[in-house]
Amino acid sequence: MAHSIQVFGDRSEVFNDLDLLVLMRLMSEELGSNASSYPLLVSMAARWRDCCENYSPGSIDLNLELAVAGEKARQQFASLLSTIAQKLERSGDTIPAGELNSRLCVPGVTFHDYRTTLLLAAIEKIKQLLLPVGS
Repeated sequence: MAHSIQVFGDRSEVFNDLDLLVLMRLMSEELGSNASSYPLLVSMAARWRDCCENYSPGSIDLNLELAVAGEKARQQFASLLSTIAQKLERSGDTIPAGELNSRLCVPGVTFHDYRTTLLLAAIEKIKQLLLPVGS
């Protein structure tokens, strides 16, 4: 599977595309269900859905610079990631293939049972990328 580079400020990290595709879908769903908790991020849901629907290997961009433009947006994004992580921890060791394939319409991608530990590790990498320099 391909990998995409996520950039924030002068730092970058490489992520597995499947991890990002699943996380973008989970974040979009959370934003749709609880928009009032994340008012500064709601517009990102459409960007992330579009990225999934028009997927090309190695080209995923979470648009972190746009998503966390300002301290309040950064706090909301951290809260969003924490909420997703909590849901993943409660969901068990894997997300069933059937569930992923029905929730994510990604051209050329068929999901198999997906380990939640991979997604939790990706969330931690995103959090580390967003930490202020020197933290």
